[in-house]
Amino acid sequence: MLFRGLKGLSVVLDLVVETDQMKLPEQFKVTAFEQIDLPGGKVVRIPKATPVFELWAGNKPGDDYGNKAILNFLGRPEFAELGILRIFEHDGWKGVWVDSFHNKIRTQFWPKNAIQLAPKQEKLLSLIYKIAKSNNGCWDVFCWKGKDCIFVEAKRHHKDQIRDTQKKWLQAALYCGVPQESLLVVEWSLSEKPGKQTNSHQNKHMNHQLFNYAIYTIRDSKELDRIYKHGCNGQFTEKRKWKEGLSLFEQAKQSDARLPIIFAAAETTISGGLIYWALITDLNATENSTTYIFAELRPINSNPPLSSLRLKSTGKSLSDDFIKPLAYVHTPSFLKPD
Repeated sequence: MLFRGLKGLSVVLDLVVETDQMKLPEQFKVTAFEQIDLPGGKVVRIPKATPVFELWAGNKPGDDYGNKAILNFLGRPEFAELGILRIFEHDGWKGVWVDSFHNKIRTQFWPKNAIQLAPKQEKLLSLIYKIAKSNNGCWDVFCWKGKDCIFVEAKRHHKDQIRDTQKKWLQAALYCGVPQESLLVVEWSLSEKPGKQTNSHQNKHMNHQLFNYAIYTIRDSKELDRIYKHGCNGQFTEKRKWKEGLSLFEQAKQSDARLPIIFAAAETTISGGLIYWALITDLNATENSTTYIFAELRPINSNPPLSSLRLKSTGKSLSDDFIKPLAYVHTPSFLKPD
């Protein structure tokens, strides 16, 4: 991929590819977006994962880096940054902890080490530092696999904030051509019970009131089956702006309700009825696309027909021959938030 930096300067780094080809570890499935105000006034929304980690219950291994939390990763003590790195490594990635405070590149802390980045990774990081006019602020974890790369900022829930130096670094990274999808905020929290690691967004949404309106759309049923079998949380991107969908999502949040999304199979010319539904946990729309994240995907028993949905705009039932891929509808009574 071509990264463009200063005027007239082009650097081929061949690290970041199209984002729909990049698969993150299951523990870092995107559940929300982090809104960040950049120094120049622009506001960006960075993908965010919200895992739950377990505190290390064994003996203190040594230097705690100024009382940093020591966590349990695969039965070993690690700081959050190195634990995140371990998860990526377990998923086939290579990477490092960019220890900005000590100005070191590390892959471990007990015992401490300091390494030199490989030429491609060093070239990218040096360019970002050059644009930022500072060697500070790099996000904590830098990983790569094949032509993919990602920068991860580790934040403890309710304790850490994105610092000004990190915002400046982020602005420089985006200026160099690093796409927002190759940046990830991991906002982690602590498990209440040792040994239990879950997603902090999981299993919360169904206990809340459903919004009066819902979004109807179509997706390949095999894709939905796969998501249902592997955690029930997913993310899709559509090549159009869901302007009304974004408005409904904001209205639902303001009323402390949850916005449902209802799926029919996309691969059939004759509708087989409604097959799945889920709850949208975040929705981000640009002029040409919409990305939505959903949780708690579940099948709809008996596959009710499309005519069981009523259009928001008119109150009339959809035709069972309805072929459009998107509609805004009244939330049907057969969706149960139990």
